[in-house]
Amino acid sequence: MAFDAGQRSAIIDLWRDCPYPADPGYLSFLLGQIERGKIDPFAPPWRVRRR
Repeated sequence: MAFDAGQRSAIIDLWRDCPYPADPGYLSFLLGQIERGKIDPFAPPWRVRRR
């Protein structure tokens, strides 16, 4: 996996407030989901925008 600087910054912020436990296995899962396009690090599903 190779993420550019903007993606890395977004992923760090994402990891700080994601619902997953702070565990290396969950971080690996999260990175895999981002790499596969299932989670957008700039708009994850647990950050709901309210209108």
